[in-house]
Amino acid sequence: MATTVNFIRRLVLTLIVALPVIFVSQANAQSPILDRVLDRGVVKVAMTGDQPPFNVVSRSGMFIGYDVDLAQALANAMNVELEIIKVPFPELISALQAGKADMVISGMSITSQRSKQVSFVEPYMVSGKSLLATSERMAQLEQDGGFNRLGIKVAALKSSTSKTLVQLNIPKAEIVGVNNYEEAIQLIRDRKVDALFADMAICKLAVLRNPNDDFVTLQRPLSMEPIGVAVPHGDLHFFNLVRNFMVSYERVGLMTKLRSKWFDNGEWLAQLP
Repeated sequence: MATTVNFIRRLVLTLIVALPVIFVSQANAQSPILDRVLDRGVVKVAMTGDQPPFNVVSRSGMFIGYDVDLAQALANAMNVELEIIKVPFPELISALQAGKADMVISGMSITSQRSKQVSFVEPYMVSGKSLLATSERMAQLEQDGGFNRLGIKVAALKSSTSKTLVQLNIPKAEIVGVNNYEEAIQLIRDRKVDALFADMAICKLAVLRNPNDDFVTLQRPLSMEPIGVAVPHGDLHFFNLVRNFMVSYERVGLMTKLRSKWFDNGEWLAQLP
C-alpha cells in the first residue's frame, strides 16, 4: 500500500498550486458531505474489491487497482485519509444513498437509470463489453448460430449494465446472475454456463490469469460505456469539488499514467491471490 500511496503522491505533486484554490473555494460553500468528510478526516469510498484491474484485494489483503489509486488521489487532494468500504456490486448505490460511503468508485458505468439514483462525475474512463468462454465453446457457438438461442446460458454480474445488455441483445439466452467474476469463471469451468458477459478489461484479465483454462474473448468490444465516480444527489458543491479534481488530474496527465499502470502493464498481476 505504501508503494501505491507514494506513486500517487508523486503524480499529484504538480497540482499543489492549482488544487488548493479549487478546494478552498468549494469548501467555503455549504456542503453536507464535504463537512462530514472534513470533520472525521476520512473520505469513505465504496468498491467491490473483485473487479481487477479496477479494484481487487491483493494477496496481502490490501486494496489495489485503478479505482484505488484514483480514490487515494482524491483523498490526498482533500487532505484526509482514505477508507475503502467493500460492498457487493448490486449494493453499491444503496450503500451510497444510505450514507455508508461518500462516493462510489468501482468501474461503474454511467446509465440513465443509475443517474436517477445518484449523480455521476464526468467519465474517468470509457469501457466496452465482451464475452469470455473456452475456445472450444466459443467456436461451437459461432458455428451453431451464436449466443441468441434457447438453451444458451450467459453469466453476468447482478445489477450490472452487462446483464441489461444481455437481455437486450441476446434475449433468447438464459441469464445467470453472479455476485462476482470468480463465481462466473468457475461456472464456465464447470460447464454450467456457456460464457460470461462483462467489461472487456475483465475478460482479457481472465484470459491472462487462467492460461490452463483455454479461455478466449472477442477482439473488439461489443459496446462502449462511460465509467464515472458516483456521488449522492443534492450536494452540488461536493459534486463540483470532485469534478474539479478529476478535470485537473486529466489535464496534468495523472489519469493517463494510471490507465497505463493498470491496463497496459501487467506487473501488478503478481500481487493477486
